[in-house]
Amino acid sequence: MAAIVNIPTFTPADPANVTGMEWMAFVDTINFANGQLNIRLNVLPGAAPYAHPALPMAFTNNPGNPTARLAAATTTITHLHGPHIQLIMARHQVALALALAQQPQQQQQPLPPPPPAGPHIKATTPTKYNGKTFQAHTFIAECENYYTLMPMNNVQQICFTLQLIEGDGEGWKCNQLGLISQVIPPAHLTTWAAFIAEFNLRLADPEECKKAAALLNHRKVVQTTSVRNFIDLVQEKCDLAHYDNVGMRQDIIEAGLKLDLARAITGRTFAGYHDFICTLIATDNALQRL
Repeated sequence: MAAIVNIPTFTPADPANVTGMEWMAFVDTINFANGQLNIRLNVLPGAAPYAHPALPMAFTNNPGNPTARLAAATTTITHLHGPHIQLIMARHQVALALALAQQPQQQQQPLPPPPPAGPHIKATTPTKYNGKTFQAHTFIAECENYYTLMPMNNVQQICFTLQLIEGDGEGWKCNQLGLISQVIPPAHLTTWAAFIAEFNLRLADPEECKKAAALLNHRKVVQTTSVRNFIDLVQEKCDLAHYDNVGMRQDIIEAGLKLDLARAITGRTFAGYHDFICTLIATDNALQRL
């Protein structure tokens, strides 16, 4: 099992009185392990996509008392060590065997060349990533923009991205650099899409989308400085929460405006979202000059 993912154990301080905090910590580790299984097994070379079976109902029902928590934890761990996982192990070994059998042909083929370069562009290198979960989304966005301007093949993109990781992500980076030098590297180190999935699993905030949605839904995103900065903040949180409807974005911005700016646009009609944004910026600039 260690070749794919480590199944966590459940060791409460007092098995007869499992606390809610101990249970939630266990939930986090199981969700992480389950996510690893799904991501890693669906990108195995030579293997058909395989959906990991759902966790036991006892786990997803979120038991509310110590006895039920211990029983649910035991059931969940037994499930993850059961025949379903043994089947996954067998599929994994078959996929690796197929990859090894194809090794001579793969070694004779050079890495695909980078896409043809357009006009010479001197792009700014992405800001180094210090391993803080709240900066993961911005870091990957900067990297993808950089590779649009400075085309590379998948392996080059992955290696360059790893070079930019430091701080709390240093240990993970060093591990990946060791794995990528293997004769047959793990699948997540061969394609950019699989690498991003693994990066998000290990270094990004898994609750980022939910947190952004909660802030927006509870009207916690409000204007405190210029309206330009506020609009950018709202659009960033909407992107994270996958709120793509411009009408919803406009409503969120209007609800969070400073009182003087909100009063200044009361009763106005707008030709569309772009007109709304332009009007806000122009009105805010006029108010600052008063």
